[in-house]
Amino acid sequence: MSWLNRLFGSKPSEPVQRSEPPQQPNKIIEAEPDSPQTFGYKTGWLAVRSDDAEALREALGATNWQPANWASGMRASHESNSKFAFLTPSINGWVLVHLGLALAPDHENGIARFEQWLEKLSAQFGEAQYFGSYRVVDFIAWMRAEKGEVTRAFSYVGSGDGILTNTGPVTGVEAIFNYELLDGLTPEEANNFMLEAEAEAEAEAEADDYLDAFEHLPDLSESVPMAIAADWSIDPGKFGFDDTEPSTGYVARLEFLSG
Repeated sequence: MSWLNRLFGSKPSEPVQRSEPPQQPNKIIEAEPDSPQTFGYKTGWLAVRSDDAEALREALGATNWQPANWASGMRASHESNSKFAFLTPSINGWVLVHLGLALAPDHENGIARFEQWLEKLSAQFGEAQYFGSYRVVDFIAWMRAEKGEVTRAFSYVGSGDGILTNTGPVTGVEAIFNYELLDGLTPEEANNFMLEAEAEAEAEAEADDYLDAFEHLPDLSESVPMAIAADWSIDPGKFGFDDTEPSTGYVARLEFLSG
């Protein structure tokens, strides 16, 4: 689906309506150590620069943490509307918090809440990041905060208002996907640029090279957050193959996600 078709006639981006979450995961939580499990698509997660998962657990503020291995922790945090988070052990200097999609920066209030959360965590740990995607609504996002300040944030919902935030200078890895074209633009300016650029590409495209006509535009696919995560911190789609030592993390229902 083209940018024009996604954006024109779409409804303003609003939080996805979610039912009241259960107080406990529907599946049994197991603490027997197991190997890391990969993830990355149709989900969201934090990456916090730290070797101390226990310190991050305390900083997240929940009081109902319980030990969980990768299989049961990931299963609980993947449950639709569960609002449970799985905190991993430290991996190569980063602790990840798998959030699922119980809450995501896919609307104005969600973006503000995530930015505040990342600022708070980065003030304590030096750096905190968020990544997410959900292809059903063409949602992609990435955010980075350093020493208490958001330095880069991008969020897009193709089935809603398009680009919702575009804060801070574009980083090197983003330029690979043509995001330098959006550098310094407000969300409104970025959306207008994309509409005009795609309309021009559609008008000039030949039938045999239609897709090639759009290669110079920013890539809005779900593979982009994964590539940025690999450059900024750690790619959760690959670490399971490199870090196979059995381990356990923690699972809890975060108050941040229960609002």
